[in-house]
Amino acid sequence: MTDEKLYTRARLLVKREAYDEAIIVYEVLLKEVLHNDTVLRELGLVYAANGQPYEALQKWVQMVHMDDAMIDLIEETYRKLPEYNILFAQYNEAIYALKEKQFQQAQLLLHQVCTQSLPLPPFVYEAFILAMQYDGYDDKVLAFVNKWPRRIQKHPRIQASLELKEAVKEQHEYMTVQDEIPEEKNWRMYAAIVAVSVTALLLIIWSQLTPDDVVEETAPPVEQPAVEQPLENEEQPIEDADVVVENEPVLSLTEDQIRIIYEQGLAAYEDGKYNEARDVFEHGTTVDQNSYMADDMAFFLAKTYEELDDQTRATELYEFIVNNEADAFRKSSYRDDSLLQLINAFRTVDVEYAKKLAEQIVTEYPEEWTATIAKQHLEKLQ
Repeated sequence: MTDEKLYTRARLLVKREAYDEAIIVYEVLLKEVLHNDTVLRELGLVYAANGQPYEALQKWVQMVHMDDAMIDLIEETYRKLPEYNILFAQYNEAIYALKEKQFQQAQLLLHQVCTQSLPLPPFVYEAFILAMQYDGYDDKVLAFVNKWPRRIQKHPRIQASLELKEAVKEQHEYMTVQDEIPEEKNWRMYAAIVAVSVTALLLIIWSQLTPDDVVEETAPPVEQPAVEQPLENEEQPIEDADVVVENEPVLSLTEDQIRIIYEQGLAAYEDGKYNEARDVFEHGTTVDQNSYMADDMAFFLAKTYEELDDQTRATELYEFIVNNEADAFRKSSYRDDSLLQLINAFRTVDVEYAKKLAEQIVTEYPEEWTATIAKQHLEKLQ
């Protein structure tokens, strides 16, 4: 796989919040293909989002050039380390309690860890599930899982823990204690951060930095005018058999079956086999509109149709993602991307609608990169 494909795959995995997999791909890029500031920065961000602040800092301090925002992020992350140390100490204590068969004590400690606001690695939540199952509370686990971050809910190991209750004893053997971070290592890390920060500031002072141009995703303009909305209660003929019909019966599949379909479609998409990807994703969106992967399936089906130069169908799918009220879509990490693609589709045929979409992105996703692009669209659409 080329460096470009590896990098694209890493970014896609991040968008899916599959951080463990993204880390693996980024590490391969870093060691074998691209060892540059962009990869180091993004890999650090993934580690941080996955609840691994020490690993994030280790990547960031290797960067050659840093701007003020990067330095601020490093310092902010370093300030969180004491809190992380406390949480991981509680996690370690819980694991020792599990090994001593003190299940209620383990549950209490892990519940305290899992309910705080800092991002944590999936294995912490996995340990809580193990403690509950080992103490015979299998029927109560799901109530806790449903309150966890979505990236944790859909993590393969969490799903496996929920489905393989009979493997509790085997899981117990693999639970590991986190290495404690000695105070000396903290000071060394701090010294490294200070040294790199000072160097970066000097470079900023002596060099004229210009922000990288934002790469704007573009889509071919829609040649057909926007279709008028049907009047209320007016029946409309079905013109496209591919369009998902709301009342069409949906087959019931397990999460594993849905995941297999999605991975098959994604593999075909990444290999450039767009006709095959389209068929797989179409099947997937037909049988699954409610699982945690439903939005992934619909989004990449839209991207596939774009590759096949069918912008009309792609636009329909982006609107489907944006307007769907199911939890998987309302909380989807692809929703702002879909709004952005709709701006590209409508900016030449319905300027007011495109402006409304851009304003929605800026309002609902002010910290995302899509908000930056949306602001640029607003300036051009005035």
